[in-house]
Amino acid sequence: MTTAIEIKDVHREVKILKYLSGHANLVKFYEAYEDDLNVYIIMELCGGGELLDRILSKGGKYKEKDAKVIVIQILSVIAFCHLQGVVHRDLKPENFLFTTKDENAPMKIIDFGLSDFIRPGALLGRNKRSSFSSPWTYFSKWVEAEALARITEEAIIKFLWKSIICRYGIPHRLVSDNGRQFQGKKIQVWCQGFNIQQAFTSVAYPQANGQAEVTNQEILRGLKTKLDHE
Repeated sequence: MTTAIEIKDVHREVKILKYLSGHANLVKFYEAYEDDLNVYIIMELCGGGELLDRILSKGGKYKEKDAKVIVIQILSVIAFCHLQGVVHRDLKPENFLFTTKDENAPMKIIDFGLSDFIRPGALLGRNKRSSFSSPWTYFSKWVEAEALARITEEAIIKFLWKSIICRYGIPHRLVSDNGRQFQGKKIQVWCQGFNIQQAFTSVAYPQANGQAEVTNQEILRGLKTKLDHE
């Protein structure tokens, strides 16, 4: 922790973890220790992996009866937090862990780093009521990027689920180059399951080429403008 904001955020997270207890789907907090540089939070071990990984292992699909079990756990623990005056503010499949690898293992909600205490009608920050904004407005303006050691079908499917579908919804079309990782059987079956059309750019007519360069230019232009004003 190097800034006052980071210190305040971590202390708030620890305070919330100490405050919340008594729900079966809430990760257990044991203790927090602090030195001059770090805060160490001791919590319950959940060895079953993320909900996101469990979803992907099923091809991105859940049977209705299985999905019902998952949704009930999520709604139950969120309702509990709200009744205690806490809003999580970072709900996503990666923040739900299974206690074990067992198919029927319960889930635990984790990562309260963005959470806060709130009362009905209270303000979050100066002149701001508790609310959220949809990313749809900005979808055409932002480029999602993630560094991958190996570009495999599995890595692409995980990226599409986590960074596109979970944030913006199911796209109608996936435009990519004609690399093997985009034409494999796994990703074809996965796209068909969501009715996502695949379109490939050819080497002769690379419609998608240049997007990264344009984005980099915009980032550099913004950084230069900021530096010029400081």
